[in-house]
Amino acid sequence: MQKDTVSQSSGTNLFKHRAGIIGASQSKAVAHSDPALPSQSLIQRICYPELHKVNTNTVRHGCKHEVSATPASEESLKKHT
Repeated sequence: MQKDTVSQSSGTNLFKHRAGIIGASQSKAVAHSDPALPSQSLIQRICYPELHKVNTNTVRHGCKHEVSATPASEESLKKHT
């Protein structure tokens, strides 16, 4: 299961499937939004998630080193159990 999801964020299919879906991180903003005057930026984030990908140095570093970090973190966790 984990191997199936490791590369999903690098492809476009994830964002196509998420279009129009209100995720957990957006649910509070949606609940507090005025239906008579909805936030245009919120609508954009929900309908066009591929345009709002987080692309910071930290995220790029994490994506680049995720494959090598996973076994290292698993070894570290084994020492604590």
